[in-house]
Amino acid sequence: MASSFAITNRPRKRAREVDPPCSSLASPPSSDPSTSPPNSATLLASAETSYQTSHTHSNLQSPPAEVAQHEPSNPPARRRRLCNNSRFERSHPSAQSLSRLAEGPLHGPKPPSSHYELIVTPQLPRECPLELNFSSPFEDHVETRQLEGLNYVRLEKGIVNGYIKLGAPRLAAGHEGDDNRQKSPHNKLTVWLRAHQYPDQWFEELHPTDQRFFGFYIVAWCSGRTVLRRTNTWLVDIAQMAYKDNCVKHALLALAGTYVFDYRPLQKYKDMAEYHYKRAVILLSLQLGAARNDSLSDGDMEAVLAAIALLNMNDVVCSEHWRLQKRVPRWLDGARLSCQLLDASDPGHRYRDPVNIQPSDARVGNAILASRAAIFALPMMPLMLENTKDKQFVWLLQGSELNTSRIHGGCGMAPSLLYQFAQITHMAALTHLDPVDSSFFAGPMALRMLHDLLGLSQWYEFERATGVTKVKVDVDTIAGLLRSGHLDAHGAINSKEGMTASTAEAWRFAAIIYLQCRLLRLPRNHPDVLCQAANLAATIRVMPTSGYMFTAQAPFFPVFLLGVVAVEEEHSKCALDWFASVTETKCRSSVPPAYEALKKTREWMASNVHDASLPIPDRIVDRHGWWEDVVDHICSRGAVTTCAFRFEAFVLLAGDFRWVYQRRE
Repeated sequence: MASSFAITNRPRKRAREVDPPCSSLASPPSSDPSTSPPNSATLLASAETSYQTSHTHSNLQSPPAEVAQHEPSNPPARRRRLCNNSRFERSHPSAQSLSRLAEGPLHGPKPPSSHYELIVTPQLPRECPLELNFSSPFEDHVETRQLEGLNYVRLEKGIVNGYIKLGAPRLAAGHEGDDNRQKSPHNKLTVWLRAHQYPDQWFEELHPTDQRFFGFYIVAWCSGRTVLRRTNTWLVDIAQMAYKDNCVKHALLALAGTYVFDYRPLQKYKDMAEYHYKRAVILLSLQLGAARNDSLSDGDMEAVLAAIALLNMNDVVCSEHWRLQKRVPRWLDGARLSCQLLDASDPGHRYRDPVNIQPSDARVGNAILASRAAIFALPMMPLMLENTKDKQFVWLLQGSELNTSRIHGGCGMAPSLLYQFAQITHMAALTHLDPVDSSFFAGPMALRMLHDLLGLSQWYEFERATGVTKVKVDVDTIAGLLRSGHLDAHGAINSKEGMTASTAEAWRFAAIIYLQCRLLRLPRNHPDVLCQAANLAATIRVMPTSGYMFTAQAPFFPVFLLGVVAVEEEHSKCALDWFASVTETKCRSSVPPAYEALKKTREWMASNVHDASLPIPDRIVDRHGWWEDVVDHICSRGAVTTCAFRFEAFVLLAGDFRWVYQRRE
């Protein structure tokens, strides 16, 4: 009996304590411990009375149904109590749990419907444009293309020192200070393959002719791109994609075969170069189809951009395959296609500030190669907002300010400075097409851009065996380099530091002159223009035009710009002498026709462009835009003619900073 009594009086075990009643919804508990807690009906009735009172004295409204249905349900203990009173709830529909009520003080006032759209169903921007129309510009002649060699004769001792380096005693891989080490081309290629962990089987399985093409690309062609090895996109990024992507491999071998056939005019080299070109065009078309379906990964997209850059370069140096009459150059269509692909794959929509974006080195290099061709086609084209509107080329500013001000080997200047050229053209187009409305902001904006260019500071990374050094480039830096023995006996720069610094400053001076002449519409005889032209000429005079320090990094556009704006004899002589010296090197190039075009343009300007008298009007719209007269003359009349060609537009090409002209039919 005692045991039975003990079991009977044992307190009942509960899984969870009952939720304490809310003071505003139920009466205070009794002090008598024997008094049971209020039943469910009392609790719900109190809740109903409290809700009706609060609803009467407030304007609070309920959220939409889609929000209310996601509200958290009652605690388990309360749900168990409410289940026992389901009959009461059916007879009193208003007596429901507060968490189920459509309205209540917990929800607050009903915000506008647009707020719910931002919180519940935000409209994120698409990663790609709604309509993707990626078409290859290289398909129009792939079946009829026939390579024509230029039959160059090797110079004495087998050395060619123009835009390509044949017989150059320099390493394709290694430190910047290792130029004095002698190695054969085969050893240079072997060192590079091992340094970049290339699969031995991939290279061994190549055809012997393809091995020769690949070795020429690594040792001779890439060595002539830039003196900055760490940012040599053609060597560091694109060459390493060759064994991973067949399209890049065929495009690379086709470009190298085009050059090799010039110095070794054998039929087998011609056949292999044409075969690789056709295969590259076919594979590119297939990859562009995948890009239209948005099925390319980031790595595949970089390979597509690299293949387009190689095919663009091939079209640039093969004048026998240029399009006829006034059609857009094939390489320019290719550059614009690359820009469209960069826009479609731009990750910037995920970031509020482009500083937070961390693009890969390959993407930065591809962006520079593509945008450089498209941007420098604009100075000698009619002003059109379609070429620069909608934040085009904004991916050049992605990354930290330190990275965007770093001199890149793909263009010889910082990406931020390259973007400034596009901005100058954009502001000039706004001023030209809408002179009334743009007069309120064009002047202040132009002066702000001029102030930024005057104070622009760039830097580069110089690698030696002892380590990597970051060097800031400005006027004081160049003066110090010239005083510290960076000039040879002929007064030309003989060091990579001096060449990099002087090239970057030449681009900065060119941007200032371009802004002054096209945007601010200053005449060529204006003191500010003459001052910057003198600075640019002084920078160009100390640059070599051949040898190991002369590469595609040389400032081709600034030299041509100096020839256009020069009114003093020493300035024009500086530009013309540079062209005359460069054309002496035996290398596939567009420099010779550009030299003839510059001379013809200066002849026309001497009798048709009259510099305005000083002082000039205060407002930009009241000044005469002489730059547009030159552009209209070149584009509409094709006045510059040399041999069997007609110079249609001065456009800077992707890869070698040369100018393109089109054939006359």
